[in-house]
Amino acid sequence: MRVVGAHPSTSAGVTPSVPKGQGAPDDHRGAKQRALLDRYCVTCHNDRTKTANLSLAKLDLATVGDHPELWERVVRKLRAGVMPPPDVKRPALEEYEALRDWLEAEIDRKAATRVNPGAVGLHRLNRTEYASAVRDLLDLEIDVTTLLPPDDSARGFDNIAGSLTISPTLLEAYTTAAARVARMAVGFWKTPTESTYLAPGDTSQNQHIEGLPLGTRGGMLVRHEFPADGEYKFSLQNFGIGSFIPGEQLELSIDGERAHLFKYQGVGLTQGMSGDGDGALEVTIPVKAGSRAVGATFLATNYRPSLDMIKQYDRKSLENNSIPQLQYYPAIGFLRIQGPFTAQRPTDSRSIRKTLTCRPATLSHEEACAKAILSTLARHAYRRPATPQDVGELMSFFYEGRPAGTFEDGIELAIRRLLASPKFLVRAEKEPGNVRPGQAYRISDLELASRL
Repeated sequence: MRVVGAHPSTSAGVTPSVPKGQGAPDDHRGAKQRALLDRYCVTCHNDRTKTANLSLAKLDLATVGDHPELWERVVRKLRAGVMPPPDVKRPALEEYEALRDWLEAEIDRKAATRVNPGAVGLHRLNRTEYASAVRDLLDLEIDVTTLLPPDDSARGFDNIAGSLTISPTLLEAYTTAAARVARMAVGFWKTPTESTYLAPGDTSQNQHIEGLPLGTRGGMLVRHEFPADGEYKFSLQNFGIGSFIPGEQLELSIDGERAHLFKYQGVGLTQGMSGDGDGALEVTIPVKAGSRAVGATFLATNYRPSLDMIKQYDRKSLENNSIPQLQYYPAIGFLRIQGPFTAQRPTDSRSIRKTLTCRPATLSHEEACAKAILSTLARHAYRRPATPQDVGELMSFFYEGRPAGTFEDGIELAIRRLLASPKFLVRAEKEPGNVRPGQAYRISDLELASRL
């Protein structure tokens, strides 16, 4: 359990601790500290001189906690050991530290009785949180930039509740994203899509890229979500760097295994980053559904140093102005993936194994299995135990989707409802009904866990 907020001089959500023996006001101790101030501090910090625009002559030590900003200035100087100045008489070290600790304890003691937590607003998931939640919930890697618009930011942060507004257009985007994510997770994706991955223009492709097979050079490694079992078309094009060393071979790999080996011919016909009139290497191969690492790289068959008359620096792909006397290793400009063609419903993938925790053997077992699946998903998605009402809402969508198709179609429609629910998209903290206006209260363990 935690307090909703805290005094500015304390850590958020934590009640300040007071050292033993310094918690209650003590007139005798206060008088001793007053004498120390009068002897060693008021000589400079008085109403006449006001050194550093500070006078301690008439300040009442019984109300230290009522003026924390002023006394924290004093504590900082004492903590740093710079007051009194080196050339002025000082109290004994034990008295010096006792004064400092007493002032800190008085400030904290008063702050503990005046906690002002403020108000907590609705906190919408931003794009990064949305992608992380989908990955943890469905074991599905998504490119959230293609599904949702950028988040507003405040003071450089995009996770501040006040800046994460919710508009009708954004709600439509979340609804559309929910449909696509649910279909990629457990549904049957029939419509071909196209994704293009561009190679960074400011990096060299003359060295091995981490994650690609050993004995290879350059290229790119991307993670692509294949929404269904079927055939996918892969297209690769040269960066357009001018004349390059001939006889290279290009390997296309999926999850680290070679899927196709090209002879690097018929590409690089034009120069520059424009692909107009240039050739492309294309192949269509079957791929199983799921999130997979796709690599395109050259076989490193030649490790000899360059024999060019001109010794050049390791050129970057962005430098695509040709020099007649030089030949370069070829570089991949982009990778395009299209599909699925001749799509089939996937029977196994990471998201299917994560989501469909049971498979009904007969029609009579479907309802119990669906409730088990949706109860688990609701508990994780809503960040709290699922109530009968939560499960009932999702089951109504399962009943709507099941007659139109298979058991998986019913689960898909229920997941669409879950991902578009405010219980998933928004984190809210419910205020107890018996709390007076402005009164501080403790948030629950689940609400604290959701914050973290």
